[in-house]
Amino acid sequence: MADINALMLGKFPFTLELLQQQSAATAEHLRRTDPHGSDLKYAVDNYRSCGDHILMSAIICGHKTLRDFLHASMPGQYPTDDDEKVQQWCEEFLLRYVSSAGVEYTPQDVMARFENDDELQREARLLDKFLKAGPPIADACVMKGIGAISDGETAAMSTRVAGRDYVRAFLSGQPIMYDGFLSTAFDPKAAADFAGGDPSTRPVYAIDFADRSGRSEALRRHALADLSNPTIEDQAASIMLAIRTRQARGAVLDSSAAPGIADETELLLASGHVLAPVMAIRCEKGYVLLADAYHRDFVQ
Repeated sequence: MADINALMLGKFPFTLELLQQQSAATAEHLRRTDPHGSDLKYAVDNYRSCGDHILMSAIICGHKTLRDFLHASMPGQYPTDDDEKVQQWCEEFLLRYVSSAGVEYTPQDVMARFENDDELQREARLLDKFLKAGPPIADACVMKGIGAISDGETAAMSTRVAGRDYVRAFLSGQPIMYDGFLSTAFDPKAAADFAGGDPSTRPVYAIDFADRSGRSEALRRHALADLSNPTIEDQAASIMLAIRTRQARGAVLDSSAAPGIADETELLLASGHVLAPVMAIRCEKGYVLLADAYHRDFVQ
């Protein structure tokens, strides 16, 4: 775990500064060449406020209506012909993300912002264009904290995941596809806030996917068996995803390097990344998962 922490992008100021400069140059180029380039600041601001990161990621995934998005996310809970369920989701969305911000929105406003080809649609496409416009990013290590969905929670209401299913897919060696934006942090402590705790405090064992020995396979099968055992609690409640960019597309959002873009530092990856499993570290109350990131442009 100490080795992983030492590889984080924040520990390499020269690499970070280079990525900041590239992001600033890309932002300036977009401002000069795109008719809506001057709106980049608002696109990033909206992405970081009032739950719009959920809506913008869904837009960039190609969903045309909220009904389609919710049905694709949780088909059993959101049938395609149930408008009342969509209305209820919008009410819960406003209560969770918007009510504390003092913004007056109705459920119909949420649907209209998502479905009409106006501000939010344009800004989602502009942000994705910005993230894909710069040179590919290689060998930058960042973290993403992932919390597990609690019982009764809607998967489409946050960036949390079904923890056991996510880890089970990873342990099975399946590439994880992020069709929407992928937000990461330089500092494991910041990522832990999103994970609902830091599982790396008490590692138990590690499964290296490059290790084909019988011991490694036995540990992998043991971990899979535990995931299917409902009596073992909290084993996937908190996930720390350590990402090493191989051929990634994204940008560092940093107000000091690109004035007016953002007020905090992160590496935001564009839509369409594939995460290839490298190692899984089983901890007492969660997992640390290591993966290599490739944009689908570079996947054969």
